[in-house]
Amino acid sequence: MPRADAPRRTGARKARHSRTDRDGDLIMGAAAESRRLPTGPSSSKRPGDPLSRSGVSKPQSRPSKTPLKELKVTGWTKADERTVGSLLGFLERHGRKRTKTSGPIIKSNRVQGETLYVRVREEDTLAITKINGFDFQGQKLNITAQSTRGRSNQDASQGDDHGDDPSLDIKALFQGFLTRRYDAEKKLLDLSTLTADPQLQKIGMFDSTSTQSKFFPALMKVCDDQFKTAQQKRDTVHTVSLANNNLHNVSVVNTLAPTFPHLVNLDLSGNLFQTTKDLASWKTKFRHLEHLLLQGNPVLLTQVGWETEVIGWFPRLRTLNGIQVRTDEQVAALDRPKQTPHPSPNPVWQDSDTKICEQFIVDFFTGYDNAREVTIAKYYDAASTFSMAVNAKRGPQYERTSFATYLPQSRNLRWVKNANLRSQRKHRGPEKIGQAWAQLPPTSHPSFQTDLSKYSIDCQPQFGLPDATGQGPSQMGYIINVHGEFQEQHTPSRGQTTVVGRRFHRTFLIGPGASNPIRVHSDSLVLEPYGGVPAWQPIENGIPPTPAVPTVVPPAASTAALPPTAATPAAISTTAANSTTLTAEQLQIIRDVSLQTGMNLQYAQQCLEAGGWDLVAAAALYEANRANLPPEAFIQG
Repeated sequence: MPRADAPRRTGARKARHSRTDRDGDLIMGAAAESRRLPTGPSSSKRPGDPLSRSGVSKPQSRPSKTPLKELKVTGWTKADERTVGSLLGFLERHGRKRTKTSGPIIKSNRVQGETLYVRVREEDTLAITKINGFDFQGQKLNITAQSTRGRSNQDASQGDDHGDDPSLDIKALFQGFLTRRYDAEKKLLDLSTLTADPQLQKIGMFDSTSTQSKFFPALMKVCDDQFKTAQQKRDTVHTVSLANNNLHNVSVVNTLAPTFPHLVNLDLSGNLFQTTKDLASWKTKFRHLEHLLLQGNPVLLTQVGWETEVIGWFPRLRTLNGIQVRTDEQVAALDRPKQTPHPSPNPVWQDSDTKICEQFIVDFFTGYDNAREVTIAKYYDAASTFSMAVNAKRGPQYERTSFATYLPQSRNLRWVKNANLRSQRKHRGPEKIGQAWAQLPPTSHPSFQTDLSKYSIDCQPQFGLPDATGQGPSQMGYIINVHGEFQEQHTPSRGQTTVVGRRFHRTFLIGPGASNPIRVHSDSLVLEPYGGVPAWQPIENGIPPTPAVPTVVPPAASTAALPPTAATPAAISTTAANSTTLTAEQLQIIRDVSLQTGMNLQYAQQCLEAGGWDLVAAAALYEANRANLPPEAFIQG
């Protein structure tokens, strides 16, 4: 390898030689040959592909401000592949001691046999010629000047002179390489057997550890620049092959992961991976990888159980070396909401006989979408409160839409620690609530008549609410939990207004009002990224049934206070202990009491019958006799 004191070389080296392999490095093997750096593209392009569309055009030739002079260096012997690098470092180091100009002296170089040609600025010629006769590895160098030439159009077209900006030719070379190696039909970027590529061999890309280590990151940078968006890159490249590159580990090609994070297929066969540690830096990458090839690597023979470790790194991996390791169902399960805690078999719905809660829900969301001021005047008074919290940190299966409009009002207690902010973002009274709602985007909730399956709604009695009528210390009301989705008019800081989906959880605490039949005591809204509604589907015996939700009726005004008893709508049905005479409402109440108390269905029914099917009376009976109930009264396990 080049000596540690060798300066950083500029330009592309044109000599290519065989080299001994090292851990993590690509292996080279080719004889030296004098060829010019190509600047033109492959003759075949695919206009529809970003990798091809960028093409490789010849850099615009322009005269160099400073003419370059070519010097011929002889008298040295090529002992191994590192000799040329050491010689260039030797010339650069001693030349810089003898010139006042800044920056690298050697602008380009080429090798013919054991003759080295270097291009330097004319003012640096004297500094290099002063090295003539110096001893290099026991041999005296002979340095003679060739002809002085500026960068002409002919030079540029031949690629013989890199001028002041050799990166132009290198970038064009890489673009041409990517064009030749991309298969649009298969969406494959073939990066296999890199050292055998003739264009890369011409410039000696793998002749030294230094240029070799810089090659792949530079190639990925050029590749990444061809795409305008991440989605375009994701749609263009599905497969990458790094086969037969004699890789000892993935350190030298590590930039593949951030460049193509959504890669579906990866071929690493025919390399030199000894253990899974050689691949470990990718164990948290490629979360969408489905197919991986590792045939022809020593790890298959040297490490027992390597398959288990590799499979665990990539959660969506379906096949490893052509063998199925996960089923489609297992992969699809990753996109489903985690069922912890397990979903309720059916919503708990304990509305009044007059369906006050049902009417409130339908009327509220219709008003919230179309007439927010009217809704506030109808249901909110001076003691009503409203707060909102944004939970934007969700899994990758959820949509990534900005919550910038909501964050100024978010009262997420996990992130908002300041007591004053917490107080300010809890809005009290119609005026403050109206101001808060006015800052929120327009929304459109699914219809309760046609899209009821997009909601999960629970309703239960709530005791001890303040009596707004002043008739007593407290009254009974209801707590209503609504889970669902809505669409909104989203206007980003830059760009046009679009329709996006949101997921929401809204909790209402309602009771009798003083001037209105219904008063909202508190209204709490939680917003999350949209991810569908599978979690709202009720589950019974492992099979999602038709959603059991209240029958929707048109909203109607009501002047009666909330009744003290609760019943369930006829739309909710279940089965109880060997009973054929119970109504659907009674069956649902039995199931709810069983869930809340742990009693089996038979004892839950007896408890309700003893209390006259009044939940409050049944609860009192249960608490009074709980200690005397036999073990068989409760659900075992």
